[in-house]
Order: sequence, then C-alpha cells, then structure tokens
Amino acid sequence: MLGHDRKRRAAKRGTRYRAGLAAGIAVTTVTAVMGSAPAASAEANTVSPSERAQVVQLWEDGGPATREAAAEALAGGDDAMLDFLNGGRETAAHQDLRIRTVRMMDKGGPATKQAANRALETDTDAALREFLENGWKQPYHTDLRLWVVQTKAAGGPSVSSAAETALDTDTNTALEEFLETGWKESRHIDLRLRVVRAKDAGGPHVKEAAERALDADTDAALQRFLNYEWEVAQARDAEKATVTELVERAEEAGEKARKKTAAAEQASEKAVEAAEKAKLAAQRAKAETEAAKGDTVRASAAAREAASLANAAADAASTAISAAAAADRAAQVAANAASRAASAASLAGQAASRAYSAASAAAQDASQAQAARDAAASARDAAAGAQRAADAARNADNAADQAAGAAQAAASASDNAAAAGAAASEAAQQVGVAEQAAALAEQAGAEAQAQAQRARQAANAATSLANRSGDAAAEAATAADSAAQHANNAANAADDAAEHAGEADDAAAEATRHANAAIEAANVSTAAAEQAREVVKLAREADAERLAQQKQRMIDAAEQANQAAKESSAEAAWDAREQARIDSETQRLLDAASAPDASPETVLSKGRQAAVNIMRTGGPWSKQAAQHALSGTEADVRQWVESGREAAMNSDNRSRVARIAELGEPAELRQAAEQALQGTVADVNEFLANQDYPGRATDERVRVVQILDGATGPAVEEAAQAALNGTEADVHQFLVEGQYSARATDHRVNTTRIKDGGGPHVRAAAEAALQGPRAHTRLFIRQGQYVAKQRDHRAAVHNAEMNRLVERGLQAASDAQRQAYKAAQAAAEARGAAAEANGYAQQAADSADKAADYASQAQASADDAQAAAQRAADSANAAQNAAESAEQSANDAAVYAVRANRSVSDARSYAQEAYAAADEARDAALQAGKDSDAAAEAADQARQESIEKKREEYEQKRNNRPEVTDQEVRQASYRAEKCVGEKIPGTDGLARCLHDYEPDKFDLKKCLTSAFGAFFLGVGLSLLVVALATSPPLTAFAGLVFAGEFAAGIFGWGATIAGVVNNCR
Repeated sequence: MLGHDRKRRAAKRGTRYRAGLAAGIAVTTVTAVMGSAPAASAEANTVSPSERAQVVQLWEDGGPATREAAAEALAGGDDAMLDFLNGGRETAAHQDLRIRTVRMMDKGGPATKQAANRALETDTDAALREFLENGWKQPYHTDLRLWVVQTKAAGGPSVSSAAETALDTDTNTALEEFLETGWKESRHIDLRLRVVRAKDAGGPHVKEAAERALDADTDAALQRFLNYEWEVAQARDAEKATVTELVERAEEAGEKARKKTAAAEQASEKAVEAAEKAKLAAQRAKAETEAAKGDTVRASAAAREAASLANAAADAASTAISAAAAADRAAQVAANAASRAASAASLAGQAASRAYSAASAAAQDASQAQAARDAAASARDAAAGAQRAADAARNADNAADQAAGAAQAAASASDNAAAAGAAASEAAQQVGVAEQAAALAEQAGAEAQAQAQRARQAANAATSLANRSGDAAAEAATAADSAAQHANNAANAADDAAEHAGEADDAAAEATRHANAAIEAANVSTAAAEQAREVVKLAREADAERLAQQKQRMIDAAEQANQAAKESSAEAAWDAREQARIDSETQRLLDAASAPDASPETVLSKGRQAAVNIMRTGGPWSKQAAQHALSGTEADVRQWVESGREAAMNSDNRSRVARIAELGEPAELRQAAEQALQGTVADVNEFLANQDYPGRATDERVRVVQILDGATGPAVEEAAQAALNGTEADVHQFLVEGQYSARATDHRVNTTRIKDGGGPHVRAAAEAALQGPRAHTRLFIRQGQYVAKQRDHRAAVHNAEMNRLVERGLQAASDAQRQAYKAAQAAAEARGAAAEANGYAQQAADSADKAADYASQAQASADDAQAAAQRAADSANAAQNAAESAEQSANDAAVYAVRANRSVSDARSYAQEAYAAADEARDAALQAGKDSDAAAEAADQARQESIEKKREEYEQKRNNRPEVTDQEVRQASYRAEKCVGEKIPGTDGLARCLHDYEPDKFDLKKCLTSAFGAFFLGVGLSLLVVALATSPPLTAFAGLVFAGEFAAGIFGWGATIAGVVNNCR
C-alpha cells in the first residue's frame, strides 16, 4: 500500500501529527533478533558475550516492555540475564505485541478496532503478529471507505461528487488521495458556489461583500463571508427583516443543525466504541497484573499495557468532548433556527394584523378595497413563509433531540474512559510492578479519569442546551403555525372585505370585528417576538457555559505543560559537557564502582547499573561505550569503569565542539571552536566549558545594547541596564538567562493587561497562558491574543445580528399593534364611541413610540455588527501575519534542526563504527583463546584505531555539507514547530529541543512495521467530518499547545489526514 520510494507529499501539519504519534509508538524488530538468539543454558549458569550483545540489541530495538526487561537483565547478574533469555523476553515481547495492537485499536476506524480486538482476545503471538503484519490491511480498506462515505455525507455537492469518484475507483490510493487532498479543492468549489448564490440573491451590500470574498478566493475569505459578513451585509441592505430572509436563514440553520448533529453522532459512536474497548482491555490488563503475583516482567508489562489502554481511554474521552462540542454546536444552531422561526412568526403576525386592519377599513370605505387585496396577498405570502419557518423549526427540534442523544452517548463514553483509568491506576498498585511502569500506569490512569470528568461535564452541558433548544424550536414551530393560520385567515377576511367593500349593512360592526382580529394577530406577533428574545437569551447563557468549560480545559492543559516544562528544564544543555548528563543516582553508582577499595562484585554490579543508565541518557559515544561494556565480559565492564567511560565522554565533548564549529554564532565562536579541535583533550573540554572567543565581551555588550533598544517592557530595560553597569560576567549572564527571565516578567504583565481589557475569549486564553510555562505568555502576546480577539469580535457580530432580528421583530409587532389600534379607533369612531376611540388612539401612539424605539435599537445593533465585523477582520489580518511570522520562525528552526541532526548523525555513525570495530576485535580475541582482559585491551585498541582511521573522513564530511533540501525541512517541521511552540527562542531549551531531533525515529520501515498507516487516518477523520459539516474554527496560533479549543484550528482542515499516508511513504 505504501511504498518506501513513493514521493512524499505530506503537508507540514500532517508531519506534525504523524511525528507526534510516532513518538509514542515504539516499533520493534524483536522478532528477528529473538529468532536468532538461542536459549541460554541454565545448567551452565553463565551468559556469553554474544548473548549479552543480543540482549543489548533487544534493548535498542524493543518495545517498552522489552526495553524495561532487557535493562533489568543487563543491570543484573547472570541469573537475571538467564531469566530474561529463558522466558522473560518472550513474555515482554508478547506484551509489546499487545501494546502495539492496542495502539492501533485506539487510533483505527471501526473495522480496524474490531480486527485488533479479535487479535487481543485470541491473545497468541501468532494472532497478534498476523494482525500487525497483514490482518490490518482489509479492515483498513473498509475504514477508508467508511471515512470517505462520512466525508461525502458532511460535504457539499462537489465534495460529494469527488467522494463518489473515489468510492467507485475503490483502491486504497484513490481513497487515501481523496482523504489527503482531494476533498480540499472540492470543498473550495462548494464554498464558492454558496457565496455566488448569496451574491445573486442579495442586495447591494451583500453583493459587495460576496464579491470581495470571491476576489480573494481563499477558503478563509469565503468562509468568513458565509459565517458573519453575509449577515451583516443583509442587515445593511434591509431596513427591516423580511419574512423571506428569516425563513431562508431558519432553513439554513436547520440544515446546519442536521449536519452538525450527524457529526456529533459519528464522533459519539467513535468515542463510545473506543472507550468500551479500552475499558474492557484495561480491566483485562489489570487482571493480568494481579495474576502476575510479583513476577516483575509480567506485572510491569501488564501495567504498561494498562497505561497504554488508559491513554487510549483518555483519547476516547477527548473524542467524547469533541462529540459533546459538536452536539453543543448543533443545539446552538437549532436555537438560532428557533429564534429566526419565531421572528418570522412575528412578521407573519404583523402581516395578519395589517390584513385585518385593511379589512376593517374596507368594510367602511369602498375606496380601500385594493389596499385590502394587497394586504391579503402579503398575508398569504407571510403565511407561506411562516409555514416554512415552522417546518425549519421542527427540523431543528429533531436535530436538537438527536444532538441530546449524541451528547448522552458521549457521557456514557466518559464513564467507560473513567473505568479504564481506574483499572490502570489499580494496576499500578499491584505487587511486582517496576517503579517506572507503575508511574506510567498511575499517570495515565489519572489523566484518563480527569479527561473523562471533563467529557462528562461537556456532555451534560450539551445535553441541557440541546433539550432547551429543542423545546424552544418546538415552541417556535407552534408559534409559526399559529401565525400562518392567523395570516391565512386574515388574508381571507381582507379579500372578502375587498369583495364587499362598503356593502355591509352594519359596516361599523364589521369593522370592529376585523379590528379585534387585528389586535389579536398583533398580540400573536408580539408573543412570537418575545419568544425570539428568550431564545437569544438562552443562546447567550449557553455561550457563557461553553466558554467556561473551554477555559477550564485550557487551564488544565496549561498546568500540565508547565509541569512538563519544569521537568525538562533540569536536562543538560545540548552543548554542555558530557558529565552534566550524569544524574546523582548514576554518579553514586560510578563512585561506588570506581572506589579504590571496591570489590570485584561491586565494580561489576554498580558498573553495569550505571552503564544501563548512561545507555539511556548519554551522548552517542557514551551510549555506544556503555552498550559495549554491557555486551561484553566482566573485564569489559572494569575497563569501562576505569577508562572507557572517560574516553567516550571526551569523544562526546569533542563532537559537541565540532557542532559548535559548524552551527555556532557568531563566526568568531565557530573559529574558536575550530581552534580548540586542533588542540588537546584538555583544550576541547576547556572550550566547551566556557565557549570563549576573542572579542566576546565587546560582542556581548553590543547585543545587550540592542536588546535594551528593542525592549518592550520595564523588566528587560532594568535588567539590561544593570548588566551594562556590571561586569563581563553580568553581561554574559544576562544574555544566557537574565534577558529571558526579564522578558517573561514583561510578558506576564502585558498578558494580564490584555486580559483585564479583553473580551471573554481573550480573558480565557490569557488566563490559560498565565498558568502555563513562560513560552505560553510569549505566544499569547505575539499571536494568541489576535486569535482570541477574532473570536470575541465574531461573537459580537453574531450577537448584534441576533439582537437586530429580535428588535426588528419587536418593531414589527409594535407596528402591527399600532395599525390594529388605529383600525379599532376608526371602528369605535364609526360606532360613535368617542371615549373608546380615544383609548385606542393613545394605544396606537404608544405602539408607534415603541416601534420607533425598537427601530432605533435595531439600527444600533446593525451598526454594532458592522463595527465588530471590521474589528474581526482586523484581528484576522493580525492573526494571519503572526501566523506567517511563526511559520517562518518554525521553518528557520527546521533548517537548523536538519543541520544539527546531520552533525549528531555523523557523530553517532562515527561512534557506532568505532565500537563495532571494538566488538569485532573482542570477539576475535576470545575466539582465539585469549583471556577476557586481553580481549578488552584488543577492543580498546581497535576502537582507537577506528577513530584515527575515520577522523579525516569525518572532518571532510563536516566541512562539506550539501544544501538543506525541502524534503529534509518538511521532515523536521513537526519537531521544529513543537520546539518553537514550547521553548523560548535563543534559550538552551530551544536549542536542546532542536538538537534532539532524530528523523530516523520516524522512518518508513518503522512506520510500516507498526502498521502506522492502518490507524493514523482515524485520528483526524471525525474532526474532518465535523469541519465539513460546520463553520471552520479559528486558525490557532502555531505551537499554542495549551489552548485546547484552539487545537481544532491547528487541525488545519484535514492536515492530519493529509500527512498520514504520505509520511509513511
């Protein structure tokens, strides 16, 4: 399906999603390694170097369970190694197969989930391997078809046609290409068609706004017109809302509600199925942990599986939150439909009142016959519109009921997710579970339960809104039916009055009867207008509740990001000396192993434990040296403790200086690094410690002055000035750390200021930024505030437009009452009831005053909508500019990451070749009958010779790099955007993040071995369906990982899908 040599076409945002998932999926080649490893002899009670080497390889290539079990075996004695080789590795490998299958089940579509679940229930190595190698393929095709069908249902005519073509072709390639990119152009065509139709049917302002959108011809411009510019333009085109306008918008809202409900139902189904399977599997894993009864390998592996399943449950809960949000949006649109239907009913009531008033006038004056006929025609048109509005309201009522069902399904998914989380937490407490596995299970369980609680809250809120919206829609439908009936009756009465104008024997009585009917119709119009106002109030309350939940999710995510940032801040800088990577526990082990009076057993035991730790955290040379020691004899461990580790540390330090010589700034720093490389080991280590170069003091003072000149806050100004007034060390410290701390202070102050003066979305985003790591306030200042302001302004546009409709409805109702009272006044005067006529005259005057007030309020709302629309457009432009700047920063970072990786990759290859030579020399010496000490000495000699032999080749490669390619930049873009989003530019944190980029972790072989393509599309598919069925979310500012609701914007209209398949190619 996905060939290695096929051209990568993945969008950058697809790279982000692919790499983000790949980072969590450890793919193994354990089967191949294990197949070649004979079982160790229990009678001999010894382990050969070749067997140790195989265990090291298992640690290198294995999944989480295998790595943990292999590490314990390598750190222990021969007994631990024998336990692993004679059974432990098979147990761990089986658990890794299960974990991989669980992850595919989590991310796959329905068919993939079912196939994965069958393999898990069979629970044999053969069944699991068969699924991972071949069994996922047909279910994957089935899921592809399902996703295309869902996308077809959610899209417009062009999307539907493109989907049908892909389904008819029915190849994986055709289906994938549609899901990757094919739907995008089709959707653009659909958007243009909708805008063209609106333009053709609209007034001057609508035509002008539509033309601007069509000229821009971007999805964002077209959708912006359809989202709010259309409403604003319509308001400017019409002094009064017409029944036709309201009916069209009610019908449109009803159709939107239907599509949103379908999206909510699909997301709920996905969440329910995923959460149920995760719960059952997590409970099985917990039971397996309990059954292990202290068997560390089994218990830890089962706990890790429970952690994976808890993560899957958390994902399911996230999907449930998305489902609840979709249901909430469906209910919101249903409420909009109800409000417009009620407003249409109000205008129909006005038309009915006018018709009765005209009938009253015609009963007394034959010259009013034509006016009565005209009023009758208007009333019939209004009645027809009201009937359509009633139908739209009923559709909205049905959609709201279905949305409530979808929300309740999401709630049930949250319960299962919580149960899975609880199972993982309980698994963590079982006897025999290793500390790391227990921590993973405990953390995953807690997060699943927390996410489930959020899902439950969101689902409950969505259910409440859906029920209330459904009730409002049903009431609006009843009101519209009643208004239609009144309008038809009034039309009949007006026609009859026109036919017999002036002929009635008792004209005054006939006029009075029609006048009373006009008053009743006017009252119906007023009641409908009041109902529309109540529905709008309901929608505002729901908006406030929705934003409160969103804000809390954002704050929760920000706090998690802040904790992660604190943990990562303890890591050594990429250009720090290798010794800085040694933590306190590892140093304690090394001190014990290297003590002059250490026993051979201590040297061996503590040395191996330290080597396992360094194998995890060391640089390329230190890692290879540790692996060499662990795969060898006792003599190799002693040699490593005594001198081998230090030699590897020096090589790592040298490779870092070489990186500085290649990547450092300014040029003088690179020159100083080159000079250090020409010197001794001491010269290299000394340079790495201080990174000094001629003229550094002057350069650094200039940089501080530049920072001072560009400062945007008092904290940076004060810190910069203090540094300039201090010593060279003060200046250097300001550049290394002080400027970032000061800038973080200024960012917090500015974020607080913007928060205090902002709207609801700005306040929510600012509060979340303040709870996150310091990178978040920087991102909020530079980008996030504009996105949040855009959301606030769009909300203001919508609110003002809804106010306009309500106020126009109330104006219409007041005007209908004015006319009805005028008719009643005329009838009373005809009867000679002067006092009664005066009363009606006063009521007519009062109604006229009310109508004028409502007209003024409606105009003010229209003006507010126009002003808010302009502010939204300004914020959108600012957000776009900020996004483009961020994209450029991420692109620059990606180029840097590629260059850094080339250097790191060379050092890794250099080290691997040197220690491969050492391994060969040791094996040859042992096979020749030499003792282990002689073999260790031969290995060390071979390592040194390899280093010297490859030195010139390495230097030539370092000094003659090819140009960075676009493909390399695309591949690095995920890492770069993640780093730029989470780290402060210029800090060690950002540099370390970029230098840690390893594209080999995400290569094709591993992608395919894990059947990556089989489940990856499922990640974003439900979001795509929601996106096509609804208005697009605002584009999120790059890297703002804490903003949960903004994550939908990061999704980028299917970039998840677009990057999936191609990144496996």
